[in-house]
Amino acid sequence: MIDNEQEYRANARGVSQVVGYILLLAIVITGSIGVLVVGAPAIETVTEEQDERQASIVLQHMDSKFASLSTSGGKSQAEIDLSSTSPRSYTLDRSGWLNVTVNDDTACAANMTLGSVRFADGATTMGYEGGGVWRKQGSGSAMVTAPALQYRDGSINIRLVNLTGSFDRGYSEARLRKESSRNRTFWVRQRLNAGDCVRPNNVTIAVQSDFYQAWGTYLTQEFETTAEVYRSNQTAIIRLNETDLPRRVDVDRNRVINLTSNNYNDVTLTGESIKVDKGVNNTYRVSARPLQNGTMQIGNITSVEADSEIRRQPLDVMFVIDESGSMSRNDGDTTTRSEEAQAASKAFVADLNASRDRAGVISYNDGDGIYRITDNNRYITSNFGTASAGTGLNETIEDIPARGGTETQNGVRKANNVFSMKSDESRNKVMVLLTDGVNNDCQDWGDNTDNNDPFDCGGPSPTDNELTVEYAKNAAGDDVTIYTIGYGDSSAIDQALLKRVATVSGGEFYRADDADELNDIFDEIRRSIASTQIIARDPISSNITANGTVHTPAVPGDDNQVAQVKINGQVFHNINDPSTDSQYSHVFAINGGDNVSVKAHDYECKDGAYATSGIIREFNDTRYRVARCTDIASHTAIEPTRVYTSGDDITGLVTRNYNSTWQDNITSYFEQYDNIGVANESGNYILDLKSNQAVVYYDLPNGDKSENMLVLLFQVGVAESDAEAAGVVNVEVTNAHVSG
Repeated sequence: MIDNEQEYRANARGVSQVVGYILLLAIVITGSIGVLVVGAPAIETVTEEQDERQASIVLQHMDSKFASLSTSGGKSQAEIDLSSTSPRSYTLDRSGWLNVTVNDDTACAANMTLGSVRFADGATTMGYEGGGVWRKQGSGSAMVTAPALQYRDGSINIRLVNLTGSFDRGYSEARLRKESSRNRTFWVRQRLNAGDCVRPNNVTIAVQSDFYQAWGTYLTQEFETTAEVYRSNQTAIIRLNETDLPRRVDVDRNRVINLTSNNYNDVTLTGESIKVDKGVNNTYRVSARPLQNGTMQIGNITSVEADSEIRRQPLDVMFVIDESGSMSRNDGDTTTRSEEAQAASKAFVADLNASRDRAGVISYNDGDGIYRITDNNRYITSNFGTASAGTGLNETIEDIPARGGTETQNGVRKANNVFSMKSDESRNKVMVLLTDGVNNDCQDWGDNTDNNDPFDCGGPSPTDNELTVEYAKNAAGDDVTIYTIGYGDSSAIDQALLKRVATVSGGEFYRADDADELNDIFDEIRRSIASTQIIARDPISSNITANGTVHTPAVPGDDNQVAQVKINGQVFHNINDPSTDSQYSHVFAINGGDNVSVKAHDYECKDGAYATSGIIREFNDTRYRVARCTDIASHTAIEPTRVYTSGDDITGLVTRNYNSTWQDNITSYFEQYDNIGVANESGNYILDLKSNQAVVYYDLPNGDKSENMLVLLFQVGVAESDAEAAGVVNVEVTNAHVSG
């Protein structure tokens, strides 16, 4: 303790005399204070020394009474009995004060009157002040019992009992003033623990009292740093610097980060990296994970060939095959057109799924259409069989002859009958119509170029072509899609008719000159009708690297079913897999000044390597299965398009073309969070994040009906909002009035 004659100047240190404040009497540690119900013992007047001892006891008993008064569950009144004590004459003195100043800022200072209960006997004064009992004799003072100002684990705890009124020599009563106590407590806390005061770099406590020397000794012992005392104005001062205060409020030593400011940390944000530094050897926790809750929505609506993994509607396929005499011709090889059409049809059937698909065959000539019933007496069947076994549909297809003329309408009409009798809306109905010629009554109509009118046959109405188109329209009305194939010499084929039939039913027209082309066409049609549209989730992986160490994404639990790829010895999982319940993330620690690279990998899924996830998304009244990639073919490293922090404008991301997509707007990604999001400010969308957070945005290739982006929530250290300094300076004020 330094005994200094220099006068302490309150204004220079953020301390000012209190004029007009409510008097504050006793300082008691914050926390639960037991209520001691101790009656004042009888004190006999014997000697001055005995009076001093008795006064000390009485003052300590008063402390227990005053401490029981509290707005938070304590008593509302306390009785003080001085009728049988000696001495019985006690006075209230309000000449002292106590000041707490944070950050050397007068705006962060609370100045409070420090009253005391006194007993004076000649040159000796006993006083109850600040929750302690003090003794002053001449120019010196000493502490009898410690005040209720304590310093524990970097926290300063103060409770003020402010007494007004006067003591009666007999019975007195102290009544709690609840409303004024709450208001005063709130005011002091706002001064010391709000705004720029919330994380103090330093705290100064000044006590003005005629017991100042004893106060100085106590402050030195309690705070374990030297207090200064000023004799001329009877003041004791203690100053706590950053190292004396909790680490959480030291802007250098704590882990609080603000990515939008360099006031107390150096921040570097580049296109692909984030770096923070406070110039000390701090360690910070880093996490990065997809922003949205649940599975991500990166992908495209695409058609894939259905298999055991990707389900589709069952198929009903009817082959409608021309059996006219021209089908017996060959085109420079040893097999006839009829045999080649049969082989292509059987190959088509072999790739259907017998567990849910069915197929049948109709042949036609100039006399009629013929139902080619299978050996199990079915017009349409799932018993495909094999030619070698001599059973099933494949054998039936082989029975088609090559004779007579061509009346296509006969085959279409009979196929319509089969669909009408044997199929239903639960099945996808397809007709494959093949011919190598022209309907009989249209064979003299011209050179069959694309521009010819299929109805201009020159014969009586309705012509074979008109009937064929009419039956095709009937098929379309029954949700049957017709694919037409002209096989052989193009000059001998009515291409205009075949195109018209395909168009009115929503199908396609194909031309084939030889068996190889015919097989390719049949295979293409099969792939088209056996495929289904899915939402294929594109494989993606984030790649976070800090100071040369790669941190791959990880998820709790079993992720063996998730596709992965090894890059430079590191295993990266597909974080866009919709089948995982847990959220992928990167969690690791860095040192101040470490550079954190936030790249990612965009993968290509192998052809056909998709499996259903069980998730359904609905878009434009159509339900799509969501599929996951099971095997990755290749990868491309990508850098983020931008790193956003709080206050940045993300209007461009919010207003992307989500109306034409099955994906959610980016604003919905924040729904899982209570304290971050996007604010709409006059049509501009402003990002609202915690101080230590950033949004890492990767712009990915969009699909026809998708707006693809990878958005990671990056977090380093502790946010300012999560590191409030409550508990560094704790003050509670209790106002009470004493009356006899």
